[in-house]
Amino acid sequence: MLPASMQTAQEAANAIGYSVAQLLGEKIEKADADFTRRVTGFAIGGIPPIGHKQKIRTLIDEDLLKNEVCWAAAGTPHAVFSIR
Repeated sequence: MLPASMQTAQEAANAIGYSVAQLLGEKIEKADADFTRRVTGFAIGGIPPIGHKQKIRTLIDEDLLKNEVCWAAAGTPHAVFSIR
């Protein structure tokens, strides 16, 4: 468990010492709730890594492949799913 908040990709990157923008080579900004729902079809806090309303660039950390089980948002702020 990390002591820092990880509610956003930027906070998660900061907590583990990475710069997301540096890795991608472009500026990263937090999307607002209206944009997020319009593009993904889901509310912030429940956006799954797949199944978006529009095709978007999705980045997944390859280090997650080291885990036996990974958990992700499942379409609502109150649901998750696991995948092996």
